[in-house]
Amino acid sequence: MKKIKYYAIFIICMILCLSLITGCKNTKKSAEVDNKQKITDNKDAEAFSMPIKDVFNITGRGTVVCGTIESGSIKVGDPVEIIGEDIRKKSCVIGIERNRELVDEAKSGEWTGVLLENISVDEAKEADFITDPTEE
Repeated sequence: MKKIKYYAIFIICMILCLSLITGCKNTKKSAEVDNKQKITDNKDAEAFSMPIKDVFNITGRGTVVCGTIESGSIKVGDPVEIIGEDIRKKSCVIGIERNRELVDEAKSGEWTGVLLENISVDEAKEADFITDPTEE
């Protein structure tokens, strides 16, 4: 009986070692990860949307709004629209900062600071949204 028990443990260890060496993986988990990646990729294809979490002014540059991009992506030079309870104003992106680095583009899921043209600190408020401009 002891021999059978040790033999079973030996077989299980061999299977685990073989799967580690060959790189065999759980296909169910791999499929879940692939599906989550597809969902993230699809968010980048959607229209740009970012709720504003913070607003401040940089003297000589303009107003910066910060937040996490919910969907889509944004590039320097893109037209945007600020939508809130008491504001609906179009603007243009003149700078993007992510992780203390100036970048040309930001995508969904990233905490981003967006420098906007012709917007004052009083106009943009926390909980307003920056989106792609609507056509009227």
